[in-house]
Amino acid sequence: MIDQKKVLVIGPTFLDVQVFVQNITENQVNSNLSIGGKGYNVTQGVKLFKLPVILCTMYGAGEVGEYIAGKIKESGIESLESNELQQTGGIFVGVHDKHGDTIFDKADTGMFESQKLEGVDFSQISTILVLSSTNDTILQQLIKAKKDYPQINLCLEISGKKTITGVWPYLGYFDFIIANKIETVALMKTYYDKIENFEVSLNMLSRELACIFIATIDKDGVIVSESGKSTTLPIYFLPEPIVSTVGAGDSVTASIIALHYGYNKSLLESVEKAMIVASHTIRSKEPFLDKLPITI
Repeated sequence: MIDQKKVLVIGPTFLDVQVFVQNITENQVNSNLSIGGKGYNVTQGVKLFKLPVILCTMYGAGEVGEYIAGKIKESGIESLESNELQQTGGIFVGVHDKHGDTIFDKADTGMFESQKLEGVDFSQISTILVLSSTNDTILQQLIKAKKDYPQINLCLEISGKKTITGVWPYLGYFDFIIANKIETVALMKTYYDKIENFEVSLNMLSRELACIFIATIDKDGVIVSESGKSTTLPIYFLPEPIVSTVGAGDSVTASIIALHYGYNKSLLESVEKAMIVASHTIRSKEPFLDKLPITI
């Protein structure tokens, strides 16, 4: 049965400026402009599964802000009352090599320290996805909502190892955490003096936090750990060349949330299908898909 309550996604929306270096010596460079940012990418990913979803985000004023606001409206995504700032901002820049790997990336993250969460009826929310870069005021609001409505699935995507300190006091409240390997190791080091085996330590962490913990491990796939037991799932192979890895992790997060919490699919089935979505995402210049693969 589909959960008709809404998914709330809290995270940034950017103008994504992506540069693709094909051949440095011959000055072969392509570029692409699109809306993006983890908040938008995850929201768009959940929307593809035809689940009701709300985006809580913010962006700078001016031409960039107008572009972002227009794209959100065009997509049909429901968003909370504008959190537009009266300053320039909301840009992500990524530079990628000919294999699609990121050489350099930079985003306007400081502006999100003043983000607000207002006008949400948590009784109508089934699942919340928040980024670890979210400010403490909003995190405290979410913890209160979880206490008031224990049935809410509270999910966390780690967005950089430097953001772990801010979210660390609240980790025990989350039902679901997803992070890449570097972020996961950084989190492990806050709990354990030694990390001799990554998977063993991950299982210890999922047991200690009493949550589902998913660690993405680049080309080796993902490790899914729940109640101290883990399963490794490989990347879904496609013959087409990789264009950009930006947005791949967000597509995994969105797909798992939609399938596992929205459609009550098993965790492993949800992750397997999420890997298919991610494999298609990295073959697009945009950091999200405009439709689901036919295999989903």
